[in-house]
Amino acid sequence: MLPVLIKPKNIADPQLQSTWAYYGARQLLDMMGLSYVEAAPGDDYDPSLVIDPAAGQICVNSRPHNSLQSEVAPDYGPIWPILRLQMEAVFAPDPLAIFTAAPQSLPVFGGVRALGGNTPCGTLRWADETYGDQAHLMTMDEARNRVFRVTLNAPVFETIGLYLSRFSWAANPGFNSFVRYIDSLWAALDERWGDRPVVSDYQDIFTAILRRCYDRLGLVMATKWFHPAIDGDIKLNGMLLSHDVDSVYADKAFRDEPDQSENSHFNFARWQELENRFGIKSAFYFFSPAPSQSYWLPQPSYLITDEPVLAAARELAANGWEIAPHELGHRTPAEVADEVAYFEQVTGHKPLGTRNHVLTHYPDSLKYKAAASLLYDSTWYAEQTATSFLCGSALPFAPLDTATGLPTDIWEFPFVIEDGIVTGGYCAGTVTERDTPEAIADGVRGLDAIIAHNGYACFNWHQRTFAIRTALQSEPDNWVTILEGLLTYYQTNAPKWWNPLPGELAEFWSRRAEVHIESTREGIFVRNLDHEDCTDFVLALHTDQVIEGGEPVPQRGVICLASGVEAGEQRCIDLPAPL
Repeated sequence: MLPVLIKPKNIADPQLQSTWAYYGARQLLDMMGLSYVEAAPGDDYDPSLVIDPAAGQICVNSRPHNSLQSEVAPDYGPIWPILRLQMEAVFAPDPLAIFTAAPQSLPVFGGVRALGGNTPCGTLRWADETYGDQAHLMTMDEARNRVFRVTLNAPVFETIGLYLSRFSWAANPGFNSFVRYIDSLWAALDERWGDRPVVSDYQDIFTAILRRCYDRLGLVMATKWFHPAIDGDIKLNGMLLSHDVDSVYADKAFRDEPDQSENSHFNFARWQELENRFGIKSAFYFFSPAPSQSYWLPQPSYLITDEPVLAAARELAANGWEIAPHELGHRTPAEVADEVAYFEQVTGHKPLGTRNHVLTHYPDSLKYKAAASLLYDSTWYAEQTATSFLCGSALPFAPLDTATGLPTDIWEFPFVIEDGIVTGGYCAGTVTERDTPEAIADGVRGLDAIIAHNGYACFNWHQRTFAIRTALQSEPDNWVTILEGLLTYYQTNAPKWWNPLPGELAEFWSRRAEVHIESTREGIFVRNLDHEDCTDFVLALHTDQVIEGGEPVPQRGVICLASGVEAGEQRCIDLPAPL
């Protein structure tokens, strides 16, 4: 049995609420790792488990009511840009055991849908000071023992879609007026929920709901685990480390010097030394504009073709570090393609991803990167005043292409903990700059949330910051001390972590996406649809049974099995008989 996801009639218009809902539900399932099929309204489909995001419904053994959508968006109330509601962490007694525990408060965009059904599963409260008006968060209709329908009376799928598509908006004017100075809607969200990966919290809620649906169908829910098995060892957490190479010369005179030993901004060897001590490797993003293109930054402080810089980049790659463009071209497909090709030509290494300099991008930038064969981007954060989850996710996802209403064919890594953020270096007088313990504490809040969700932390320390001190004159420690403190905390508190290079994570996430899982009464069928082997794949079984060879992950309620599959292979994993 495969869940069926109902897609709207029109998925090319992001102004339709059904588009946001469909995109949000699809990304939710993909991050969760639950395989599914899609059907349009009116198609014939298996009614065993149906998810209709536009109607806000999850149905078991029953066609969803009102699954046919009208030509216009359903009248679910205003959705954008006014923040109106929040999900309250008070759930009514649940006779159907939908939730294992009550989650904390989470945001919801838009108005309350029409109430229906007869089993209240929670409350929805207005996000104002009085919390006056209330409605059931969810209702449930139960016709027979194995037939029921959950209806979300708030647009939760749409909220997920809007979080993940935050930087996809065509109205995004770029770095200065949107990213650094966050508009009022996102400022309110960041203030109230910025320290929570909201989408990941919703993912946990929906995982619990869908597991109960599988239980009622007499099946074991199986999903793709978030991490690989490396030499048979199943990983539970992941961390990335990157360095934006914005400057390599403390003084212009060093640009013509073959010896950079006195140059305090030239720290490539120092970073390798430090990372070797922690048993990790990182990615370095370099300025590499193609000579044929005219860039918005016509005279970067250095070029990758500078002799000492090119030698350092080649040495990094030879020693196992990742090198990639700190992309400057973003306005046209030709700019991106030429820069990627030029980077490979100059360095001899084909880049797998990028981060745009000063985070400048346009809604179509990611399509241009995908067309240039890049696998990932890590541009979507805001150099904000404190570590926060601006896209709500602790996992990679595929951003929305607003022209088509479909996900873009590239992975976004938005979960960035950066030197200037934790130290208060980007605060520009808005807050007191943080000393070393305060900076570490700021980063730790983000790390705790990521570890709790078995997600991925992405540290970014600028290459030049190896010797830079914090803004406090009395503070004796440098920014590297803060990174060392955060790395030590992470490696101490994250069980069974691994350290992929960003390109390696993108390749793993791509392999994972091509594995297809189906739960049946005979067992779990696992099939690799790709032309590449996925020998590091891990299957997560949402069951309380004891599985031979499985590794329990108690906080997730799953049993993980290393289940590598070769290209085109299909096999069945037998499950033990119920106890």
